[in-house]
Amino acid sequence: MIGGLLGFGLMLAGCKKDNLSVKYADGSGNLYVIISQPRPHLSYRPVSPALSSSGIYHGGEPVERNLEPTQIQALRVRLEAALKNQNVHIQHRVKMSGALEVYSDEQTFSVILSPGCAEQVALEKLLQTLKQ
Repeated sequence: MIGGLLGFGLMLAGCKKDNLSVKYADGSGNLYVIISQPRPHLSYRPVSPALSSSGIYHGGEPVERNLEPTQIQALRVRLEAALKNQNVHIQHRVKMSGALEVYSDEQTFSVILSPGCAEQVALEKLLQTLKQ
């Protein structure tokens, strides 16, 4: 699997034409869906209090927005880092972990990022910026 993940990372960083789709559930369960084609787009689906584990947390308002190619490229860099470092991948989803699914025309990967790892923090920071 390491070769596949590394190859996918190289494809993410180097290929601007492939069709990329990403689903990411952050540490609070908010869902980000990003597509790169035909027009780069981000959809943010927040957790409501009724669906949160605390019954109080609210992830904010839903967001739908177009993204610039430079933003997709920045996302590719973060995805490559998250997929490449298998030391931060865990087997089962736990509270505050991040669930990442990455799809391209060629490959599909699904990993769970350990809560608070640098790759998760960097990815979530970028996603927060992209939804603004």
